[in-house]
This record gives sequence, structure tokens and C-alpha cells, in this order.
Amino acid sequence: MGKSSGNVLIMFPDQVSDVFISKLRLCDDYQSLVLCVPNRNEADRLSQVGFQHVYVMNYGDKRKFIEMVGPFVQKIIVVESGFLECCQTIELIRSIYNIPLYVIKSDTRYISRVYKELGADYVIYNKTGNIQFLLSS
Repeated sequence: MGKSSGNVLIMFPDQVSDVFISKLRLCDDYQSLVLCVPNRNEADRLSQVGFQHVYVMNYGDKRKFIEMVGPFVQKIIVVESGFLECCQTIELIRSIYNIPLYVIKSDTRYISRVYKELGADYVIYNKTGNIQFLLSS
């Protein structure tokens, strides 16, 4: 994997998938990844296993989101667990940024086209949790 994962923001809008986290920890430079999680408990749990850049998502404060993402992020990956939360996250990102936005789906229940209409550039079905190919430049 390339040494560029620090410019990738990975968002878990509803819940943090243990499958994805275990795969992310296999990356050489996983500690440089920027993660955004739904609550403080998840942030603490991820910090305990070695992730250094973990933020709690606040949908109500766009300014904090802008400060959190900063100018260094070149792409955003949203890991879908719930339809509504994923849609809200895409809308928030698109209201602020015009950078590549990937949605990772592990469930076929929700229509991928909705995410694209909201602004996702790519919707990828991935049940294994391996997204290392998205982390390299």
C-alpha cells in the first residue's frame, strides 16, 4: 500500500464495523488514518487499539466538520451500516466539499443509485471489509 492513507477520511456514520476495523489494522500505516465515528465510546475503543486520529461526528455543526476534515483530505470513504445515516453523511459532505466520495456497502438492501444521486462518486459493494485498495494513491 502507498504511504498516503493520512489524506483519507473514513466515516462510520451509524456504527463501527469490527470487520472493517480489523482489515484497516492490517495496513502498514493504519495509525495515520483519519476516522470519524458516531459516538465517544467508539472513539475511545478505536483509540485503545492504536488509531490516533479519531473524531466524533457532529451533524449539527458544519464548522467543526470543516475543521476536522481540514484541507489535507483528498478523499472520503463512508462505510454504510444504515441507509438514513449514510444519506445524511453524503449530504453533509457534498454541502461542503467537492472531493472524491466513496460509499462502501456490505448490504444489498439499499439502492446504490440513491447514494449516487446524493453525490457519491463511487458506490462499492464489499462484504469482506478489505478497502486497502482505496487507501493507496
